[in-house]
Amino acid sequence: SGGHVDSDRDGLTFDQEIAAGTNPSAVDSDGDGLKDGVEVNTLGTNPLAADSDADGLPDAFEAKHELLPLVNDAASDADGDAFTNLVEFTNETDPRNANSYPGHGTVLLDALDKHASVVLSSDALGAAFLLPGQHAARSDVSIDPGTGWYYFEGHREVAAGNFGFGVATSTEALDTFGGSSMQSVGLNALGALQHAGSLVGTFNALQSSAWYGLAIDYSGAHPVVHAIVDQNGTPFLLPPVTMIAVSEPLHIFVYGEPTAAGVQQTINAGADREAQPFHFAAHYLLFTAGRLGAEFMGTGFGPEHAYAGREKAEQHDPVVLVKETGTNAEMILAPDSLGASYVTNHKSAIRANTGMIGEFRCFETQRHIAPINMGQGLITAYPPINPYCCVSTSPENAPPSMSINSLSGIWKNLVFQQNYDNTNTTYGFAVDYRGTRPIVHVIIGGAVARTMTLQDVFTPLFPMLYGNPTAPTLANSINFGAKPFAYDARTILQAAGVDVSEFVSGWGDANRPENLPVSLAGVSIASASATVAVGLGATLTATATEVDGNDLSSAVAWTDALGSAAGTGVSFAINTNLVGAHNVTATIVDADGQSHAANVVITVVDVDTDGDGLFDSQEIALGTDRNLADTDSDGMSDKYEVDHAFNPLADDGGLD
Repeated sequence: SGGHVDSDRDGLTFDQEIAAGTNPSAVDSDGDGLKDGVEVNTLGTNPLAADSDADGLPDAFEAKHELLPLVNDAASDADGDAFTNLVEFTNETDPRNANSYPGHGTVLLDALDKHASVVLSSDALGAAFLLPGQHAARSDVSIDPGTGWYYFEGHREVAAGNFGFGVATSTEALDTFGGSSMQSVGLNALGALQHAGSLVGTFNALQSSAWYGLAIDYSGAHPVVHAIVDQNGTPFLLPPVTMIAVSEPLHIFVYGEPTAAGVQQTINAGADREAQPFHFAAHYLLFTAGRLGAEFMGTGFGPEHAYAGREKAEQHDPVVLVKETGTNAEMILAPDSLGASYVTNHKSAIRANTGMIGEFRCFETQRHIAPINMGQGLITAYPPINPYCCVSTSPENAPPSMSINSLSGIWKNLVFQQNYDNTNTTYGFAVDYRGTRPIVHVIIGGAVARTMTLQDVFTPLFPMLYGNPTAPTLANSINFGAKPFAYDARTILQAAGVDVSEFVSGWGDANRPENLPVSLAGVSIASASATVAVGLGATLTATATEVDGNDLSSAVAWTDALGSAAGTGVSFAINTNLVGAHNVTATIVDADGQSHAANVVITVVDVDTDGDGLFDSQEIALGTDRNLADTDSDGMSDKYEVDHAFNPLADDGGLD
């Protein structure tokens, strides 16, 4: 009957929705980011109240961070970092991570390491200059040799003048300009990159360059500085500078002469990339320009911003196409935000709001008009898409991407790969991004038409549509999995010999099938089942990873059915004094509350190592040496002494 139907796919049938008072047509009746079914069936929270316990912490936030959505724990400090859960929520930090708290990672200009004539702003992120001549200030945080790539940006607050941003050692003078010696590099707002007193690079369009990016590759013994500026809205990379005389800590260096009253320039070292994002996608720009180590750039400047793994893909519900700042304003988006029409002959593109990395997922697109120069595919978040065109070697063109042109061809980075039967109107994209680079399986006509690896993509990948027809008619559309797919991608991939054990039909968590909840990519125990001798050490290790790539190994819970004490963490030591079969289980609970486990059996067997007639387990209990037949060297074996009630740990051979 209809009462048993879950029409909105929120985990509750119609009858259950009526009983709970929720909206049978809404996945999330209270708009708190949790499906009604999760609230009712899993968490026990109120699906009609975004904050069930009224403690100021939304239910979704508490569930995500394993807090108590039914208990007022706003004043608690879950990670022991001296900031309450409520303060962490307000500041958008992680209440379960002691290394994430308000103000953590903020790099400031040092009030004790500046020229006396330099005045810092109240937040210590900006500088004003009072006296004629060049003067400077250093940051209170430095980076060390051999620690990786770092990045920060400077912003000028006034018209371009004789001032700038750079990096310097602690020995560089504070009454000079950046780049005046071997101890510093300076990027001057008047269009000069300087080092060791020499000009090493220039740029024009000074007034269009309000942002100055400095990426420092300190993965080796000497820092290499990469500078980025705007040239009339286009990122421009200056020549890299290797500081061959420097192998010591390096600071941000803000310098200049007074050109206007008040703060002339400010810095952003990555303290809050959500509230204050970087102007340049430095890792992308540098990587696509051939500076490959930039793939491993940290999230800002300083050790707290060192590279900590690949970017995560932000999830949205629903998954739709979205107009960005760089989207052609004349593009017409369908009412459901899943299709587009194009009114200018411009090859305009539009991206989805949800990318993917670390998983194996799929989506489909469809053309609705006769084949013309339009298409669909995948692209990263950073290249320009207005237009999606133009092959060249500059970072702003030939974007890392792949596409199927509905008129002709499968393309990679806008370079033709092969043709296909363009009478087909539906195109499938199965993306295996579990490795370091995404592998795209193109499905056309019910079969895999091409498989390609996008070698120059290392950030989340986004579906896109593009085209340049001239009529305001729906040209092409996209299906992320909210409705049935035309192709059975799993079966098609299997027929092509592809391992689909971790394949998920749909794009984004919002379109994950109900029978495939967010789960671990795997929890595994490194050691196989084995047999060990009693008393010998036996330690197991486990790895556990969430499907989004988060490492959960430290949260693995261990149990041993034979009696070893339970434990938590990456490793677990078995009590091998207990003879028998140790059935050891490693368990983890994922973000959706799903439990996953792995098992091994370690069988502990008793032996008589020293051949004295006592098993090692008996010797362990007695405290005798299982490697010596006569522990106390009194001429009587341990077995003899035990059998005759003598002391095997004391010389009692002369006693009567």
